[in-house]
Amino acid sequence: MNPTKFCKLYIVLAVTFFINVSTARSQESLDVFHDFGGAGDGSRPFSGLISDSGGNLYGTTFMGGPANAGTVYTLSPTAGGWKETVLYSFSGLLDGAAPFDNVVMDSDGNLYGTTENGGAYNEGTVFKLGPASDGSWNFSVLYTFRGRKDGGAPQSSLVLDAKGNLYGTTIIGGVPGRNNCLKGCGVSFRLSPSPAGAWTETVLHSFSGGADGSVPDGPLVFDRDGNLYGTAVQGGDQTDCAHLGCGVVYELSPSSAGEWKQKVIHTFRNRMDGDAPSGPLTFDSLGNLFGIARGGSQGFCPDGCGIVFELALSSSGVWEEIVVHRFNGSDGEGPAMGLTLDSSGNIYGAAVGGGPGSGGLLFELSQDEGGVWTETKLHSFLYGSIYGSGPNGRLLMDSDGNLFGTTGSGGTQGGGGTVFKFTP
Repeated sequence: MNPTKFCKLYIVLAVTFFINVSTARSQESLDVFHDFGGAGDGSRPFSGLISDSGGNLYGTTFMGGPANAGTVYTLSPTAGGWKETVLYSFSGLLDGAAPFDNVVMDSDGNLYGTTENGGAYNEGTVFKLGPASDGSWNFSVLYTFRGRKDGGAPQSSLVLDAKGNLYGTTIIGGVPGRNNCLKGCGVSFRLSPSPAGAWTETVLHSFSGGADGSVPDGPLVFDRDGNLYGTAVQGGDQTDCAHLGCGVVYELSPSSAGEWKQKVIHTFRNRMDGDAPSGPLTFDSLGNLFGIARGGSQGFCPDGCGIVFELALSSSGVWEEIVVHRFNGSDGEGPAMGLTLDSSGNIYGAAVGGGPGSGGLLFELSQDEGGVWTETKLHSFLYGSIYGSGPNGRLLMDSDGNLFGTTGSGGTQGGGGTVFKFTP
């Protein structure tokens, strides 16, 4: 399940440039307002988007830039469309390479993120981008992973607490574990700032590859009481899903002594109840957790087409799984990492593949009074289309209910991906 790691070791200066899009391409209710892959531009945006109070969008690309090591970018609305600014292009050296997931923003407008590769040990970095008074952005590396007990190859975005600490996960490192975890099965960690400006890492949990899980590739999420929740792609019950375990959902709880305790709240046991849970979990207003598993269920997919699941806490204190939707290929294959809930409890998401056009789709899941969930296909992507294909990140919803997202391929610039807006 571990994605292939790579790094392009070229020296390059970070560049900033602008691309003006005067006319967005429209297909039904989908508007494409940026194509990746132009000269110096990023390519392969595998993450979704975030926005600031001014309506600017921020994201990352896994590849592209002068060194082909990825970028951080912003898109700003203008009278003529949207203007892209590349905030930073990674060199693949000490600064890192291949930012897989999105950045997060603090109250001062600083951006924080991770790179899967690069750094002094080629095991990834945590970085910060801070806006300067002249309109430029200052880049700094907060932490460089060694790929040992401290973890390595962070794929997920970070989460901030009220004190400015950063929390995240890595897919390797930690204490050597089971199931081919020769470099460790991954860790969950915290980075804490000091008054002197240095950042200190604390490993909250080192995964063993056993019942506690393995390969935690998704970000963490806080509940109202300060507990953290996350997913691990493998581990759990070792009797199914190729004897590596089908993955787990876990909770991390802080103690008064400052230590964190991990507890598995759900173990996926076979492909009918899900395989390879991934990406961020989402709370609804009642405290129920929603997430996706990339495999499992039935359909025309070798390892299953994936599911959307809900975990509800029972009166006895046990988290119980409800399979909200099973994908079968024709209605989507491989749900993208992360779900979006509106104020009415409807669920919005994307599937990386499948659908009528085989290039993935956008979907809505709505629950009736009897508790039955129904899927609505909002938009189908044609594989390799100029409108993009392979949506692979959480959708961003604005106050009008419009959905913004990215596709990892397709578009007009050699298949480097797109940014789109979908209007229901």
